[in-house]
Amino acid sequence: MNKKNKIKELFIYQLISFALFIRILIIIVSDYNQNVSFIGEDAWGMHLAGLDVSNWENINFFDQTKIPYISFLAIIYKYIYPSYLLSALISLVAWILSIYILMKILNLLRINKNIVIIILLIYCFFPTSIIYTSSTIREPYQLLVTNLMLLCVVSIYFTNNFLQIVLYFFMIIFLSFVFYLLHRIGPIFGIINLLISLLILFSKFRFKKIYVLNGFLFLFILIF
Repeated sequence: MNKKNKIKELFIYQLISFALFIRILIIIVSDYNQNVSFIGEDAWGMHLAGLDVSNWENINFFDQTKIPYISFLAIIYKYIYPSYLLSALISLVAWILSIYILMKILNLLRINKNIVIIILLIYCFFPTSIIYTSSTIREPYQLLVTNLMLLCVVSIYFTNNFLQIVLYFFMIIFLSFVFYLLHRIGPIFGIINLLISLLILFSKFRFKKIYVLNGFLFLFILIF
């Protein structure tokens, strides 16, 4: 690795670290003030709902689409500690894992470091990204599952091992179910990923250029 690439690598890690610091600061301030109204009703509402379920209260009054995630929070509150700070930090861990998966995808695609920096600037510092990944809402987990699906799709392109390809397809199906627990769009999301994977498999027998995969990923981004 030449000196310029080392400097860019260091800058990338500094970007991620600064983004992490901003999110931790927002979480601490939100917990101290007991107020996340700037994020939306879901943030504090999810927290309170998790507390209620952990105490077996008001169980029948919640939005059915949110029950799996509220149950997840209730387990944390019941068996670890009932704290907004804790649940928000766990959401932040999900975001950190999503960054790690994103970096793996970009490395597999051999994306130029300058482009990687631009992608990370958007991914880490877009206002809604900062807000939604600094609270107890479902978006950090949806982001993680999305990146895992995308990693499976990219990995299918780069492997010739039949068993690994089958495993990746099953992973996409499993992740679609996990996404469904977080949001009802999960099955549709999974089907689109499977179709893109099939197109990539077909392309492997027809083309050998990396731009084929980049074209499918561009289509994926346009759709979502």
